[in-house]
Amino acid sequence: MTSRNSDGLENPDAKRPSSTSELGRRIGTIVSLYATKKEAAHVADVSPEHLARYVKGQVAPPFEVLMRLAAAKGVSLDWLASGRGEMLGSAVPASAAEPSRTEPDEELMRAIGNGVDTVYREFGARLGPGDIARLAERVRVDVVNSGARTTDEKQVAMRVSLDHLRRELRQPAANTDKGSACS
Repeated sequence: MTSRNSDGLENPDAKRPSSTSELGRRIGTIVSLYATKKEAAHVADVSPEHLARYVKGQVAPPFEVLMRLAAAKGVSLDWLASGRGEMLGSAVPASAAEPSRTEPDEELMRAIGNGVDTVYREFGARLGPGDIARLAERVRVDVVNSGARTTDEKQVAMRVSLDHLRRELRQPAANTDKGSACS
């Protein structure tokens, strides 16, 4: 039976699940790309219990969680948000990305350089200009490959990438094994 609104027109929302449950299904698809749910939760920087609630559509996750999950596996944020287009579209996992040949955004690059410097200072480490530039380029590639278009989206992508850098610095043994830029 089709539900109708007060004007007697078909109510399209009555035919499909809530957007939170649809988003949850897409999040579940991304989670399945990870070796374990625990790994996906770690990348998302949430507990496995919170991740399970997102997958079940019980709670809508913050944008930063979605971006972390998607960026690490090269999933299109457009697909994640809407379900339209290619899941693995043009996004490339940051670890496999080659530097993009887009026009430089000086304000963003300044913020990224300052962010990299700040992260390292938080850990009492010093970097030379070449190291800051190399890590800033890595963060810039993450931002470009996230699909962020607006200034706000780029800043969120930058914060996510810098948070990833912080996690790498907290796990020095893992960095050595991975050949990370932070070792």
